[in-house]
Amino acid sequence: MDDPSVPLLVEESSLRLGPLGLRQFRVFFVGTILANLAQWMQQFAMGWLVVQLAVGEGTPERASLYLGLIGLARLVPTIIVGFVAGVAADRYNRAGLLVAMQMSLAVVVGATGYLTLIGRIDIVLAMISTALLGVAFPFDAPARLSLVQTIVGPGQAFSAIGMIRVARQAASIIGPLIGGIVILWFGVGGVMLVNSALFLAAGFGLGRLASVPGVPVEEGFSAVKSFREGLGYVAGAPRLRGLMAVNVVINAFAWSFTQLLPAVAQETLHVGALELSWLVSAAGVGAVLGALVVLALGQGRRFGYTMFVAVFALGVFLVLFGLQRLVMPALVLAALIGAMGMVFLAGSGNVIQMSAPNELRGRVVGLHSMLGNSAVQLGILILGTVGSFIGISNALSLAGIAVLTTACVMLRVPAIREASRAVVAASS
Repeated sequence: MDDPSVPLLVEESSLRLGPLGLRQFRVFFVGTILANLAQWMQQFAMGWLVVQLAVGEGTPERASLYLGLIGLARLVPTIIVGFVAGVAADRYNRAGLLVAMQMSLAVVVGATGYLTLIGRIDIVLAMISTALLGVAFPFDAPARLSLVQTIVGPGQAFSAIGMIRVARQAASIIGPLIGGIVILWFGVGGVMLVNSALFLAAGFGLGRLASVPGVPVEEGFSAVKSFREGLGYVAGAPRLRGLMAVNVVINAFAWSFTQLLPAVAQETLHVGALELSWLVSAAGVGAVLGALVVLALGQGRRFGYTMFVAVFALGVFLVLFGLQRLVMPALVLAALIGAMGMVFLAGSGNVIQMSAPNELRGRVVGLHSMLGNSAVQLGILILGTVGSFIGISNALSLAGIAVLTTACVMLRVPAIREASRAVVAASS
């Protein structure tokens, strides 16, 4: 049954065009594309910046360690702010939260770009900038993904969420390619100034969604009690517990792969920023294909087994990627890693989001996002540090072995094998 607490903002054209038939969803969709273009370009630019800082200091072997330090700088605020981000998404106007976040990102990224252009940036300032961005980013997923269902209603939520995921991954292809070209013309600082402008544009566009209703909040609202309610809901749901646990492992040892590619490009493949943009974009192409697979499979009852196959293949491809020393095979494997990773992450993310009731959705998605983002940054720190001793490619092969082990564990957990039943029940 439909949740009567969700305001349905339905237009007649939505019957023909699906979620895109809703004007507010179109505005939201375009804003999401702009924001994610900026995020991917910023990630690409910061990764290449810290690698070049290591090279400029005459210590190129520190490149993977510097990437690990950037992961640490992002990890701390992600954990701290992540606890309140989901609560905020259920307490305040979700569109307003997104606007405030985009404007904050624009200021920090613009300032970092300026310091880079005048040659005053160093690893400490890069870590401070990353930490400030880490304060804002945790609010994105719980507010953005929870807002989707408010805009389109439960009947079109699965399709709308799938479209958002595809759009976000499309940005992971285009963003690094644009970044690689802009770096050739204007340097890393120029890329960051472009990112700042994109964040501003996304913020102004999302400001048009101020009329989307917020979530009613009871009197005597307590943030601590609210977070405990969301945590208690997840703790009492074996399916969600299992999926979130596997998500932590995949994010730490596989999804951190993209942010370690600058070290791979410099240390193993011996290529520059343009080739690095190809590698990151190849992973993005794979991720888009993976998101499309999830969208096409929809709510099939055997999707739990599909996620297992994806995780197993992901581990194999990571091991093989760590053995590569040539660009072309690395590009193919990067695409395959992106595809398999997205099949699991998008599929499990849909199950988690669709399983939660509207009044708890922001907190459940916020917890899921916090754990995933924290795991990515922890994985960057661990693999980057290990890579500084044994080589980043060897570290990635070890990560692949960890993912293969996780796939074997998944087969023994019935709640994960039958995960897609939650989506079927939620949409019926």
